[in-house]
Amino acid sequence: MRFQTRQVLEIADISGDTLRNWKKNLPPISSVDGRSVQYTPGQLVGICAVAAVVKNIGLPISRLAPEAEVIFDSIERYTLERARNISMIITATKLYFDVDNSPVTDATFIIVKLNPIWDQIQNAFLEADPRDIAQATMQFAQVEDEAP
Repeated sequence: MRFQTRQVLEIADISGDTLRNWKKNLPPISSVDGRSVQYTPGQLVGICAVAAVVKNIGLPISRLAPEAEVIFDSIERYTLERARNISMIITATKLYFDVDNSPVTDATFIIVKLNPIWDQIQNAFLEADPRDIAQATMQFAQVEDEAP
């Protein structure tokens, strides 16, 4: 399944200008051209996770840029595995993913739970107009069985 740029903007609740800026700063999505190549599920989850950190915490994109490969590669892997209870943990010195919700030992950290992001994406498509989904079933004319 692939997502169009306008779907990414709507689900992540970001503007086109914001996405263009992020594409300049986040190498894993820099080559995605909305006219021909579309976003993977992992990229969509990654963009939503970045949006959550930037909008809700106020962490600048420049802080996430050095970790962009880790963020998008890890989220892509966990999205393909459909792993649940995944959290992105950001501390003052590192960024990592936690699968088992093990206790964080740092005094200060940011935790981004990916489950609500996956749920948000799933709900967006449950509410979507079926004509708006690129992978909608195709309508074929009825084929009548021929008796031998």
